[in-house]
Amino acid sequence: MKRIKNSIYLALIVSLVASIAACKKMETYNDPASSDMTKPGVVTNVKVDNFNGGAYITYSLPNSKNLLYVLAQYKINGVTTRETKSSYYSDSIMVDGFAKKQGYDVTLYAVSRAEVKSDPVVVKVNPDTPPYLLAKPTINAEADFGGIKITGTNPAKNNLGIILLGFSNNNVSDVIDQHYGKTEIINYSVRGYAPVAKKIGYYVTDNFGNISDTTYTTVTPFFETLLDRNKFFQYRLPTDGVIAYGWDLPYLWDGKTDGNSNGWHTAPGRCNACNCYIWFRGECEVKPLYFMGKTRWKRQVCLWTWKPESIFGMGF
Repeated sequence: MKRIKNSIYLALIVSLVASIAACKKMETYNDPASSDMTKPGVVTNVKVDNFNGGAYITYSLPNSKNLLYVLAQYKINGVTTRETKSSYYSDSIMVDGFAKKQGYDVTLYAVSRAEVKSDPVVVKVNPDTPPYLLAKPTINAEADFGGIKITGTNPAKNNLGIILLGFSNNNVSDVIDQHYGKTEIINYSVRGYAPVAKKIGYYVTDNFGNISDTTYTTVTPFFETLLDRNKFFQYRLPTDGVIAYGWDLPYLWDGKTDGNSNGWHTAPGRCNACNCYIWFRGECEVKPLYFMGKTRWKRQVCLWTWKPESIFGMGF
């Protein structure tokens, strides 16, 4: 027992000493990597290759043994200043995020290991139209079932955001949706709105905080309602596939979409199960609905699982 107590005391003492040592100020933590305070030479033979929203700058490095990197400083929109760095292993640097198609000054510095900057070299870049402004004229908002459909193109495939605004009765705007992505085709819907005229606005933004002009319009969503599942019933045909695993057809409209509940599933290898008819008993007439499922496994094209909640606007 005495040995155990001594071991505990020893462990506590060691932990205390380690804690004190860890809290001790490191006097040399922020010291420069070098004590050579010689100012490096400047970059030369500077060339510019412009692209949409930015530019590639190539140069010749100075013959400075203590050189660490090249620094570029520039304003992208008259207010925001950006910095980019490029290792001394490279002879080029990229500057991007410019808000407009116009000329911008970029200041280049060669920086030593002691963080000593060279004299500045100012370069003029003329970036082409930035990606967010390329995308903005293509964006369109139109009516969709129960909401608003947003379409457009992002030809540069840059990270862009589509910001959708709604308006209160007092004409005060508020963000009602934000959609970000870098795919070339923009196509999505914002849902959950009644079929009444709705004033909206939308603009495009990018990773650098640049914002396009806002477009205002009024959209009236199409009427949409959930079909009454109590009027669904199963009508089997002689050519229907054999149900497997207890996943019978009525599970398609039981309202459970938690990922753990049953769906509709036919037995493997029964290709006559690829199509099915579901009948809806309405107030006036009976209409057939034709649904196509999706394969559960690619190697067996006749295994089907499906839930109907993704089907909208059936015309009832």
